Amino acid sequence: MIRRFKTVIPAVLALGAFAPFAAQATDPLSYSFIEGQYVNSKLKASLGATKVDDEFDGYRGAFNVSVYKFIYVTGESDKRRPSTYRFGTQSIGLGGHTDNRLMQHLQLFGAATYERTLVNDVTRAPGATDDADEGYGITAGIRIPYDSFEFDGSYRYMSYGDTNGTKVTGDKFGAGVLVQLTPFFGLTGGYRRLDFKNLRGAAGLKDQFDEWTVGFRAYFATDIDRYRRRGGFFGTGE
Repeated sequence: MIRRFKTVIPAVLALGAFAPFAAQATDPLSYSFIEGQYVNSKLKASLGATKVDDEFDGYRGAFNVSVYKFIYVTGESDKRRPSTYRFGTQSIGLGGHTDNRLMQHLQLFGAATYERTLVNDVTRAPGATDDADEGYGITAGIRIPYDSFEFDGSYRYMSYGDTNGTKVTGDKFGAGVLVQLTPFFGLTGGYRRLDFKNLRGAAGLKDQFDEWTVGFRAYFATDIDRYRRRGGFFGTGE
């Protein structure tokens, strides 16, 4: 099943290249949406001389809600399903973005978030228990919108403080594309990489997740974010 999705994801990304550049959106880029994605994840882990390579799937959910002018609340949760445990990350926080009336097809954003990782449902390890780390994250990113598609890229630094005497940190790089089908609904696809160091307090432990995602995004209106959306292959937004 994983290999079938590997052929679907590049196809979704390629579709963005054929989206029309015609009439450009005149309304600000919306920051109120929900998103759901399938995740294909490949893990490379090392603990001293011990190396682990594994491939598995999972899921991701995310939301953004505009609350005041260019301020928004953001959150996401994901879960991966290796054969002997489950590993997930969660975050929630506050972000801000620039006004794309200054740069029509370029919008910068940033966010500060509470971060959490959770390892649970551990099997084949007698006496193993669930393990969680908590900390903060700082995100910087870019969105490049057009009428029927959008590109985005971001970087997040994560710090989980000290766990059993070792400092736990992480990095998340992401890049993706949205193919807008209607003014309020689109397909998404992308690549992201997560790096964790000294995760779960084991000295010298490094986990690297290379992940492809594919899914959907649905926009909605709030009292702040009531912009008329346009574009999409099957809608005008009027």
